[in-house]
Amino acid sequence: MGIRLIGVTIVVRIIGPANYGIYAAAAAFVVLISTLAQGGTEIFLIRMKEEPTHEAYGAAHGYLLLTSVGLCAIGLILSIPVASLVRSPETIVTFRVLVLSVPANVLWAPAQAAIERRFDYRKMGLIEVAGDVVFYVTAIILAFAGSRQWALVFGFIAWQVWLFVASLIWSGLRFRPRWNTKLSKEMLRHSSTYAPAQWLDAVGQLSNPIIVGPALGVTGIGYVAFANRLVQTAAFARRGSWRLGVVSMARVDENHRMRRALQDGITLQALAVGVPVCLLAALSPLIVPTLFGQKWTPAVLLIAFFAVAAILQSVGSFMATTMYAKGRNTPPLLGGIFRQVATISVAAILVPTLGLSGYGIAILCGSGAFIYLGAVLYRSNLGVSVAQVLPFVVSPVSIALIPLVPGPLRFLLVAPALMMLAIPRFRRQLQRLGALVWNALHDDRTERSSSTTEA
Repeated sequence: MGIRLIGVTIVVRIIGPANYGIYAAAAAFVVLISTLAQGGTEIFLIRMKEEPTHEAYGAAHGYLLLTSVGLCAIGLILSIPVASLVRSPETIVTFRVLVLSVPANVLWAPAQAAIERRFDYRKMGLIEVAGDVVFYVTAIILAFAGSRQWALVFGFIAWQVWLFVASLIWSGLRFRPRWNTKLSKEMLRHSSTYAPAQWLDAVGQLSNPIIVGPALGVTGIGYVAFANRLVQTAAFARRGSWRLGVVSMARVDENHRMRRALQDGITLQALAVGVPVCLLAALSPLIVPTLFGQKWTPAVLLIAFFAVAAILQSVGSFMATTMYAKGRNTPPLLGGIFRQVATISVAAILVPTLGLSGYGIAILCGSGAFIYLGAVLYRSNLGVSVAQVLPFVVSPVSIALIPLVPGPLRFLLVAPALMMLAIPRFRRQLQRLGALVWNALHDDRTERSSSTTEA
């Protein structure tokens, strides 16, 4: 998170909202192509009951090579007629260069799956932290050289190449693509049920260039992408729990133990995401102009909207993780459809009249999808106690709303958090969860110490 915040701060301050908007618009389409090409193949490999053989990993590489190169070519071909409809020709050129990174972006999935099946998240962490360094060092050098949006484009390409090469080396796999019709059909079948929810997320990102772009130009796209980037960086815990949850929850039987894990997981998720995100939103009126410059001030209100949405979506994402781990792919898909339809339709109505605030309201409307996922879990006898979870969601949400209300009323938004801390039952719950985390960290340090001693 620190590396990303420092990198974003330096780069966007140099290149400005318009150039960042050009990059963000092109990147949104590239993310969609990458998501379509990958199709959740890493989850397919992670969920295999037996350890995948080198034949299986080679078949995955062959399948992904075909899908990534094919969709990359389709994207380049479609960019020719689309170019006449886009107001910013630079966005099309940027897309054509950026889309060349899709194969590297997709082909590191099997190695990632091999590492995660071993729960070797320390190694994954080193790979990804080093990847962030490669991305931002490249981007910062090129930004100072006056490369504008190309600083981020070539930084992104360098990042994906690093992830592909480093993950192969550290996973012990070799890149030997081969074709296996049976496994390819199984991966395609898995993709048709699992991946659509990820495709919907990628499609949702297109609402920025497609809806905000015509109304507010590339500068408006830049504000939206910038606010989303800051909030997603602060909400790093959501990504970690998603990746670990798919592997770990798949090994827990659907009984009282899983229900307790779900209850604690949602609460911890709300806290781990909510605390840094709500503080970022509350302090954004001071942070954004000081660190990024006055030209980024219009993004402050968007940060508050995105922060509230991130907290609500963190609850839904943990529910979706549990369902994916048990092979229940349909409810998350339906929840994703609701979220994207609500976001895109509300944005299309409000952005032309309310501008950036209209897009923020649309994001909040889409976040209501977690209510549907909660209802599905409740019917499956894996529901959580709303009374125990709600205070840990409401408290950070109210703090995140501070930039959206007039000065004197802002102090009232801190009241839910203070009331929660004043109630003994919730204090005891916080202490129990804190002890749970502390013991887990202590056990991890003890295990590492024992492994070092044995070595």
